[in-house]
Amino acid sequence: MSKVYHCAVAGTLTLVACLCLPLCASATVIIVLQTKERVLMGADSRVISLRAGTEGQAATTGKMCKIVQTPRTAVAIAGILGNQSGFESASFLQEHVAEDLPLEQAADNLAKEMAAPLRLAILELEHAAPDQSLVQSGRPALSMIMSRFEKGFMKTAVRELVYLGSVSGSPQFRIDSQNCPGSCRGLNMVFAAGTTDAVTKFLLSHSGRSRLKDPAFALRLLRLEADAEPDTVGPPFSILEGDRKGFRWLTQGACPNAEFAVSGMPPVHGGMKQ
Repeated sequence: MSKVYHCAVAGTLTLVACLCLPLCASATVIIVLQTKERVLMGADSRVISLRAGTEGQAATTGKMCKIVQTPRTAVAIAGILGNQSGFESASFLQEHVAEDLPLEQAADNLAKEMAAPLRLAILELEHAAPDQSLVQSGRPALSMIMSRFEKGFMKTAVRELVYLGSVSGSPQFRIDSQNCPGSCRGLNMVFAAGTTDAVTKFLLSHSGRSRLKDPAFALRLLRLEADAEPDTVGPPFSILEGDRKGFRWLTQGACPNAEFAVSGMPPVHGGMKQ
């Protein structure tokens, strides 16, 4: 599962797989800070694409928005974010989030619907790099952290498609799930997925100091991981704030359609000033 912290005390600790091809996040970091009435969702924008051609493999670095916003729901994603057949995770999620269903059910449906295009992406990856174990069995191939204000408080659902290897040439997955509140204790949480070693170290050494309502704290966590992994995690950073009134972008990052609303800190292009 993704890393989940209960007031900065580590819960389940598992890293999201570090993946690549043709459009995917390698060493991505996504952060969600949740209280009873509010959520802050943050992500870096670094993606690494691996393409196979007649002259061999070519890896390139680019940028991509990893936070999807719908009228009632926000989703942060990490892992394999696309395939060579035109599938792109963010666009798919934008079109398939079920706003009329309870969050837990909407998350379950999304995870099941993502399995087929993710299976194709892994097959393409294995074909492009047959001698490399770029998709590791037992690690999540895709992680989704979804938040919504529902029934009077903020709720978060985590779904991860964990790669189990191939059976008769067909990639298999296990869907791990976590619902907060529900399987989590309390309503004040820090969620992290992707490469999170620096974030983990900081939170465990600063227990009780997590400022879950502070956008600057979310930005600090993102920058900590980027400083620790500068080749694979990087700006611009995106931060989205949500409460009973809906969602507002605090900093755009690589999300081109973000509409800003000032909330405690002035938004600036590419990041927030501390």
